[in-house]
This record gives sequence, structure tokens and C-alpha cells, in this order.
Amino acid sequence: GLTTQMLMLSDANERISPQEIESIAYQACDKVYKKEDSGPYESLRDSMNEIISTLTTISSSLETGVYDSTSNEQNLKQTVYLIAEQLKTSMSESDSIRGRLELKEEELLDVKKMLKLKHDELSELNIRLSLNEKKIENLQKELEEKDSKYKQTLEESRVDGQKKIKQCEEAMAVLQNDNEQLEREKSELKERLKQLTKNKLVDDLMQNKMGRTSRTSGLLSPTVDERTSPQRQLSSASTTSEGNVTS
Repeated sequence: GLTTQMLMLSDANERISPQEIESIAYQACDKVYKKEDSGPYESLRDSMNEIISTLTTISSSLETGVYDSTSNEQNLKQTVYLIAEQLKTSMSESDSIRGRLELKEEELLDVKKMLKLKHDELSELNIRLSLNEKKIENLQKELEEKDSKYKQTLEESRVDGQKKIKQCEEAMAVLQNDNEQLEREKSELKERLKQLTKNKLVDDLMQNKMGRTSRTSGLLSPTVDERTSPQRQLSSASTTSEGNVTS
């Protein structure tokens, strides 16, 4: 890719300019380092430093015999022993974890049983709640019906009471009129009684006077056929007065 591009840009008799080389270096760094790209100079310098460090480590290892066969076998055995110990430890931990899981499974089963019991209790409570709600609804309907009946009865009683009050008021008015009429008649009767008493007294006085006069002057007294006695005249006047009062 980049080499081909450099060959295409170059010619046998021409030299590549530094600007072209720098542009190609930027493109190469973008493709190789991607997000870690910090420019061709810094990126290439870091890469060279890493290569130098790696080569230094390899050189030191070669000098100390790290890569010799005996050392490799010992390192391999140590690695195998270490892996075996780690595997043994892992198996022991796995057994412990397995035991814990079994305990957790038993606890989970117990929890599931408890949940089932609670679910059954909750279902029973829901059924009771539904029944109680139904009872409350029926009681509410009954109370509403009774309340409606009571209100109707109260309204009827109120209307009936108003009618009776009106009838009583009318009866009281009639009785009041009758009472006033009786009072007037009573007053009239008292007046008539007074008049009759007065007439009777006058009549008695006249009779007494006429009796004395008749004894002293019997010859001068008129006969019954010729004149009407004063007593009869007073009686006639009293009768006429009573007729006027009655009418």
C-alpha cells in the first residue's frame, strides 16, 4: 500500500520531497495507531523506544540463560505445579461454593414454600375482601332504599302535618267566630235579662201601687172591659221589647 504509493510517486530520475514523505507518514500513523495516534514523530519515537526496550530485555535474558532448555523445564514444572495448586484451590473453592449453592437452593425452596403459603393466604384474603365488599354494597343499597323510604315518609308526614295545621287554623277561625258570636249573644241576653228584671220591678211596683189605689177608690177604678190595666200594658211592652231583641 504505502510502499506502492511511494514507488508510484517516485521516479528513477526524481527524488521524493519531504512534504510527500511526511504526508505518507501521517496516513500510515492514522492506519496503524488509529486512536492512539499522536502524530508520526511522537508515534514513531514511542515505537522505537518500545523496540529498543524489548531488544534490551531479550539481550539480558540471553546473557542470563533465561531461554536455556533446563531453565525452561524448571519454569515449566514450576508453572505446572503452580497451575495444579491453583486448580486444587479452585476445586476446593468450587466444592465450597457448591455446598453453599445447595444450602441456598434449600433456602430458596423454603422461601418458595413460604411464598406459596403467603400467596394462598393472600388469595383467601382477597376472596374475603370481595365478599365483604359485596356485603357492604348490599348494605349500602339497603340503607339507600331505607333512607329514600324515610325521606318519602317524612315528606308525606310534613305535607299531612301542613294540611292538619291548616285544618286546625281553619277550625280555630271557625271556633273564634263562634266564640265571638256567643259573646255577642251572651251580651244581648244579659241586656235582655236586665231589661226583663227592670220591667218586672216596674210591674211589681205598679201592681202594689194599683192595689193600694183600688182599695181606697174602688168606685173610680175603670172596668176591665173599658180600659187596659197598666200591668198588662207593661207586659205587652216587655213582649214587644223581647221580640225586637230576638230579631
